[in-house]
Amino acid sequence: MQDNRMLEDIAARLDAKTIHEVRRIARQVGAHSESSQKSSIIDAILGVAGNTMKPHLPSKRGAPPKSEDADLKIVADVRLCRQYYIALESGDDISKFSVNDSGANFAKSVNFETLKRIYPDKLLTLKGDISCRVINMFAPVMLGQRAFISGSANTGKTFILKSIAKSVYNNYCNILPVILIVDARPEEISDFKRDVCTAEYFCTSFDMPPANHINAVLRATEFCKREIEKGKNVMLFTDGLFGGYIPEETLKKLLYFACNTEEGVSLTIISTIDSDSAQYSNFIKTATAQITLSSELSRARVFPAIDVKNCFVDMEEKILAPQEFAQVNAIREQVDSREIINLFKTTQTNSEVLEKHKNG
Repeated sequence: MQDNRMLEDIAARLDAKTIHEVRRIARQVGAHSESSQKSSIIDAILGVAGNTMKPHLPSKRGAPPKSEDADLKIVADVRLCRQYYIALESGDDISKFSVNDSGANFAKSVNFETLKRIYPDKLLTLKGDISCRVINMFAPVMLGQRAFISGSANTGKTFILKSIAKSVYNNYCNILPVILIVDARPEEISDFKRDVCTAEYFCTSFDMPPANHINAVLRATEFCKREIEKGKNVMLFTDGLFGGYIPEETLKKLLYFACNTEEGVSLTIISTIDSDSAQYSNFIKTATAQITLSSELSRARVFPAIDVKNCFVDMEEKILAPQEFAQVNAIREQVDSREIINLFKTTQTNSEVLEKHKNG
């Protein structure tokens, strides 16, 4: 089994270390042993890695250690292995964890909480279906956004979410896509995995108890933070969060973590939300971007059912060039949403859309 191999690999490398090196590793990962024997200390480290022992803060008693230097690769692998076992414990669907994929950067990582937050300033150009083109013009996606895809039931929120995720996955290899889907139909999860096959997944289906849904959110949150601490740009796509199972405090904490930073890393969160839900008014005000879907358009079978007049992005005037910003606003004011969608369907590029509108 993969889980046994992970522990066996760590155990073999620890066994090759001196007792002093093993002690330093134990100190880094919070492994505590009552015995000073090397074998007992290794057992404690494996207990932390396998999630059978809780990490302890280093003791302040006695003489300080002569050196804090440790094998950072093993430290990283112990922590990653522990993540794997925590994920297994919940019984949720989990992505692959490979102890050989982790690196020393995990142990050297900065603290997420100390990152200096700034406004989003890196624009993404989505490539894909018409919905991507509409979003590029009326609700541009930027790294560090806290964006909602809002609308009533059956307006295509999950479809839009998947379109964005698929575009990011296919065109931005420097962004790690993370998919969090809770309380979902299993076929929806399978469909996502077909289109965005190598993302990190945290999923629960509708037959699972509320505790599983909450656990998936907590694990996804911590996973994203750890990846950012390793220097990655992460984009979290979430569906089903606002069904009433997740405590409001947990949801607010997750959304709070969306950020662009001076250090050059970011966490972008794009989430679906039902505009008819009781939680809508509490959370939509936290958004820095909103892609609004129209039930009127969806009933008329006009897809993507994006209501361009009610989409927004914070500081849009700084994102788009002045002339483009003026043209986009003119289209919003002068043209019906259904006509705008049809305009995209009869053109190949957004420049053509602007040109057609300009020439009437």
